Amino acid sequence: MNGILLLIQFMTRLPVFSKTTYDPIAIGRAIKFFPFVGLLIGLILCAVFMVINPLIDNKLIVALIIVVVEILLTGGLHLDGLSDSFDGLFSYRDKERILEIMKDSCIGVNGALALIVYVVAKILFLSELGWEYIVFIPVVARLNTVLHAGLGRYAREEGMGKSIVDETSIQGVFFAILSVLVIGFILLGLDALWLVVGALSFGFMSLYYIQKRIDGITGDTMGAVLELTSLVVLFIGVLL
Repeated sequence: MNGILLLIQFMTRLPVFSKTTYDPIAIGRAIKFFPFVGLLIGLILCAVFMVINPLIDNKLIVALIIVVVEILLTGGLHLDGLSDSFDGLFSYRDKERILEIMKDSCIGVNGALALIVYVVAKILFLSELGWEYIVFIPVVARLNTVLHAGLGRYAREEGMGKSIVDETSIQGVFFAILSVLVIGFILLGLDALWLVVGALSFGFMSLYYIQKRIDGITGDTMGAVLELTSLVVLFIGVLL
C-alpha cells in the first residue's frame, strides 16, 4: 500500500493524505499497479467530462479541457519525458551524447514539435470518442511503462528510473497486462482486446528501438512511451 501511495504522490499531483517518504525500491516494486493509478486519473477525467459535456456544444473544446486537466493531474511529468526523448533520440548522436541531451533542461526543436503534435492529435482523437475511452486511455497507456521496466535494462548507472527497472519482474508485467484487460473488458467489451494488443505491439517495437539507440531505457523514455501509447490506442479507438 505504501508503494501505491508513493506512485500517486510522485507520479501525479493528487494530494496523498498519508505520511509517505520517498522509497525508490518500494516504488519499483509497486510499478505493476501503475495502471490503477491511471484508472484513478481516468475516473477523475470522466467526472470532468460528465460535468462539462452537457454545457459545451463543441467536442473539440471539451477534448481540450480534458487534455488540460490531465496535464494538471500529472504535472506534465511524462510530457517532459516525451520532449526530452525526442530531442535525444532524434539527434542522431552517439549513446553518451543522446543521454546528455535528454538530461538537459532546455527543450529543442524535436521536443517542441513532439509536444505540439501530441497535444493536437490527442484533442482530435478524444473529440471522436466517448467517456469509456477517457477512463481507459490513462490505464492502458501505463501498461507499457511496466512492460519496458520488466523487459528492458536501464541505460544509465544510476537514476530515478533504475529502481523501477531493477524491481519489476516478468510476473509484474503479466499482472499489469491481466489487470488492464479486465478493466478494458468492463469498459469496452471485446474492443479492449484490440486496444491492448495495439498498445503492447507498440510497446515491444518502441522497446527494441530505444534499446538499440541507447543500450537501454531511462525514466524519460518510459514517460515518452506512456504518452505515445495513449495516442496509438486513441487512434485504434477511432478506427474501431
